[in-house]
Amino acid sequence: MAADIDTPLLEVRALSASYRTPAGAIRAVRDVSFDLRPGETLALVGESAAGKSSIGLALLGLLPSNASVDGGEARYRGEPLLGATPDRLRQLRGAEISMIFQDAQSALTPTISVGDQVAEVYAAHLRLSRKEARERAIARLREVLPDAERVAKAYPFQLSGGMAQRVMIAMATALSPRVIIADEPTASLDPSVRQETLGALERLRDEQGVGVLLITHDFGVVARLADRVAVMYAGELVEVVDVRTAFRAPRHPYTFGLLSSLPAYASERGQLVPMAGQPPDLSDLPPGCPFLPRCSKVTLRCRAEPAPALAAYAPVEADPQPAEAHPQPDEAHPQPGEAHLVACYNPIAVALRE
Repeated sequence: MAADIDTPLLEVRALSASYRTPAGAIRAVRDVSFDLRPGETLALVGESAAGKSSIGLALLGLLPSNASVDGGEARYRGEPLLGATPDRLRQLRGAEISMIFQDAQSALTPTISVGDQVAEVYAAHLRLSRKEARERAIARLREVLPDAERVAKAYPFQLSGGMAQRVMIAMATALSPRVIIADEPTASLDPSVRQETLGALERLRDEQGVGVLLITHDFGVVARLADRVAVMYAGELVEVVDVRTAFRAPRHPYTFGLLSSLPAYASERGQLVPMAGQPPDLSDLPPGCPFLPRCSKVTLRCRAEPAPALAAYAPVEADPQPAEAHPQPDEAHPQPGEAHLVACYNPIAVALRE
C-alpha cells in the first residue's frame, strides 16, 4: 500500500450531472473534482440535496433514467468510468468499486432471499456454481451476523435496519474491492451497530488499503473516519481540507456555519448558532455564489462577480496550534499534504477553536 499511496484510485475532474423534471433541469452536481488515494477516507459533507449521493451514483453508472452526466471525467486506476460500457461497469461494480447504499432495506431486492442476493455477487464475478456461491455467501454472512443460516433464508422485510445494513456491508466487501462508496452508512442505526459499521470500514481502510468515499452529514462519523473533508453546497465543492483543519479552522462561511451549529461547539458559548436561510432551488440558481443569500461575509465583489472557483487558501499568518476538539478526529489517520482549497472571495480568517 505504501508504495503507491500517492497514486489515486479515483480521479474525478469537473464532474457535472443533472436530473430532468417537469419543473426543469436540476443541476445536482456542478464541476466537482477530487482524488481518492489508497487507504484514505474522503468525506463528502453538506446538507441534504447538496449532490453528494449523485456523485457516487454517477461514478458507478447508477443514476436513474431521468438523470445524466453532463460533463467531466472520472477514472479508476487510470481507466475511464464515465462512458464505460455497461458490461465493463458490471465487471467493476462489486469487484473493484462497491457502494453501501443509504437505505439498506430499500437497496435489497424484496422478493429474493438474503442468501441468494449475497450469493449473486460470487456467482456473477467468480462464475461459481449456485451451491458454491451459496456456501460462500453464508460464510460471508457469518462474519457480520450471528445465525447466518437463518438470515440467509430470510427476506429483507424480515430484517431489522441494523441487520440489513450488515448484509449490505457483507455484499459490498465480499470481493475485497479497492474502493468503497459509503452513502450514509450509519443512518438510522442504533449505537452498537453504528460502532460495528464504522469499525468495519476502519479495518478495510487500515488493513487492506481500501479507499473510502464517505457520503454523510454526520460530523461525528467524519471526525472518526475521515482523512480529508470535501464540503458541498448546491452541487459544488466549496472547501476541501484535511479533517483536523476542517474542525479547527474552516475557511468557507458555509463550513463555518455548519460546525458552529453543532451542540459540541455551542456548549462553549452557551447557545446554538443556527445557520440562517435555506439551500437554493437547484432548478433556478441565482447568479454568482449560491451561498450569497445566507452568507454573513458578503462583500461587493461577491455581488458583482461570478462565483469563485476552488483555490488554495493563503493565510496572512500561521494558524494556531491544534487544540482538543469534540468530535475529535483520529490522529492515527495519515494526513495527505493537500492544499486547503476554498471557493470564497472573503474566507473566514479566524479559527473556530483557539
